[in-house]
Amino acid sequence: MTGPGLWEDTIDSRFWFTFQRRNPQVVKLTWKYWFFVLNFSLFIVKMLHIDYKGRDHRSRE
Repeated sequence: MTGPGLWEDTIDSRFWFTFQRRNPQVVKLTWKYWFFVLNFSLFIVKMLHIDYKGRDHRSRE
């Protein structure tokens, strides 16, 4: 059985492949941009999550 996440990934990859064939220049720029945005947002979320966990742990003690 395939999960919903895997199914979404296959749909995304198919869309990206067709999009790349139509305009590769735009895809290169957007891919770098979105990759940076995703990494940056994930980093911020991780920092906030760690900070929140630390505060929660201190308040419990």
